Amino acid sequence: MKNSNFPRLIAATTFTLIGSTAWAQDATSQVQLFGSVAVSALRISVNNNEASSTKLISGPWSGPSVGMQGSEDLGAGLKANFRIEHGVDASDGSRGQTAVAQAKAFDKAAWVGIGNQTVNLTLGRQINAGIDRIATTMDLFQASADGRQILSILAINGTNTFGSFDTRVDKSAKVRVNAGNGFNGSLSIAREVPGTIAGNSYAVDFGQNTSQYGIGAYYMNYDGAGARVDFSQRTWGVGGNYDFGVVRAYLQYMDARHDKSPFGATQQHDKVWGLGLAAPLSQAFTLKAAYYLDHSDSVGGKSQGGNRNTAILMGDYALSKRTTIQSGVYRNGVSGAFSSDPFAVAVNALVGIPAGSTAATNFLVGLTHRF
Repeated sequence: MKNSNFPRLIAATTFTLIGSTAWAQDATSQVQLFGSVAVSALRISVNNNEASSTKLISGPWSGPSVGMQGSEDLGAGLKANFRIEHGVDASDGSRGQTAVAQAKAFDKAAWVGIGNQTVNLTLGRQINAGIDRIATTMDLFQASADGRQILSILAINGTNTFGSFDTRVDKSAKVRVNAGNGFNGSLSIAREVPGTIAGNSYAVDFGQNTSQYGIGAYYMNYDGAGARVDFSQRTWGVGGNYDFGVVRAYLQYMDARHDKSPFGATQQHDKVWGLGLAAPLSQAFTLKAAYYLDHSDSVGGKSQGGNRNTAILMGDYALSKRTTIQSGVYRNGVSGAFSSDPFAVAVNALVGIPAGSTAATNFLVGLTHRF
């Protein structure tokens, strides 16, 4: 998508919104402080106790954060809105950062918008349209849309691998349309960031969400910046969820093509399946389970295959509307070329598998408070 489309998208949407209503003389506004604090005791076992450790960590089921959001009523259904949010490492008090420790003052959100019940335009640092769809419709654990927490291999393929595995996109514009009866969709566009290799990107999604079910699809495109345009990533996916009463089931498929030729890892093609189940066993206790399988026939651009897999089991007990206890286990494993290819081994560290190992099991119990 050419850069010239970026300002045209903004201008067209803004004039459409402004033209839909008259200026309000007495606008009302509201600002809300929100956030969460979560700390867990983590026991790590690598390759069946070959190496193990215990420590306190921030999260990881959700990313602790502090933020402000607000809106101003401009009249006739039109509102201005904003959100700024930064992550917090609740175990040591350090500020938010991306998955590979890229510091950000507001790593989770920094955007301003204008819209009504049908169309909303937002500008700034935000989740792109594709990750929006995964988080709201397809994935029980939201593909790490909470921030830097990466529990599974789904997040590795769903984020921009050329922008520090970031779950957000800088310098972006996003238009979301709600067509009624649960039908909705969006388009997001981001310009290249000077001095980085994040490049240009765009994403589109559409689907339907109701209290009974959700279904949708998305497409995400990333291109490297400047002379490095041979960096590219194309990801699409379909999936949804359905409430059977005793359990809500999630199913999805992701197809990701990565071209990292400057790194010597060309045209890797990942096929990822995800399954999730959420069972409310009582008013206070919910049991959640998920499994993800990532298969590639061309790891590192070579004719060698490999698998990454993740299994997650977590119980969530609500002490109140704001405070919960979480306890669970998640295991990440690799096989074939995913355990030997140099680039793949480096990526494995993001889900806790150190070089020379093929699996890591994490046992956690933690406390979360939301405000």
